Amino acid sequence: MGWIGELGGNQMSVLDITARDTALEAARVGNARAFVGLLEPHRQTLWAVCLRITNEPRHAVDALAHGVGQAWRTMADFPPDVPFGLWLSRALATAARTVAWHQQRSAATSTGAMPAPTVATDGGERLIQMRLEMLPVVVREAIALRQLCGLTYEQIATHQGIGVHTVKERLRRAVGLQALDAGPRLDKVHFDQLLRSVFIRQLQEDQRKVSR
Repeated sequence: MGWIGELGGNQMSVLDITARDTALEAARVGNARAFVGLLEPHRQTLWAVCLRITNEPRHAVDALAHGVGQAWRTMADFPPDVPFGLWLSRALATAARTVAWHQQRSAATSTGAMPAPTVATDGGERLIQMRLEMLPVVVREAIALRQLCGLTYEQIATHQGIGVHTVKERLRRAVGLQALDAGPRLDKVHFDQLLRSVFIRQLQEDQRKVSR
């Protein structure tokens, strides 16, 4: 899990790097197909970040839809000196944190872009959910970014707007979660359904703007 390949843990061939950079440039100028292609290698990590921060599959779907939609809307501003996976991890974590906070404040039901996938939970998964439920959302976020995405203390501190010492304090609260895994997987069918809903919603928003 995480963005190890982009951060230098795995060697990418010249062809891989060229193809990725070409896709990034295409996505930055509005090529939806290129954007979807860039997302696919990160599908499980994106889902895991949303699932572990919201700690609820149907809320994770909301977060994934909001985060991907926000990434698409701001793709033109993607900074070329930042790994794409790192940029995505921050966008999805922000969306998941916002959704989780909203669900804590409101008893409203999910308005997800698609039905939540069926998630099989064994005893180990239920124990993880119970432990995460006892933690504040910002602590869950720090844990997910560290363990699932491989962000450094400094990167998490920058993302959360806090000091490195506070990041370490938050991570120390991950009792029993030191080896947090990604949890149940999100299949490609559900992911593609979600992407279609995101692009349809964006098209509708663009059409409303034009008609004003």
